[in-house]
This record gives sequence, C-alpha cells and structure tokens, in this order.
Amino acid sequence: MNPIFLRRLAIAGLILTVLVALDGIFMVVTNYHPDDTSNNTLHM
Repeated sequence: MNPIFLRRLAIAGLILTVLVALDGIFMVVTNYHPDDTSNNTLHM
C-alpha cells in the first residue's frame, strides 16, 4: 500500500465520521424517535 492510498482512505474515513457525527447531533437536537409501531426488526 502506498502513502497516497492511505491518505485518501483516511480522508474518506474522516468525512464519513463527520457525517455520522452530524447526523447524531441532529437527532439529539430534534429529539428524533423512530415510531415504535412498525414491524421492522432492524431497529437498534
């Protein structure tokens, strides 16, 4: 693996981390609660 690939991989991971963190902050600020009446087994 060359350094350029590792740098691009790190940047992509950083962008993904920032997006997930922003989504989490948005859900906390807006008091997001998925509706519990659905029959979806993938809710965590």
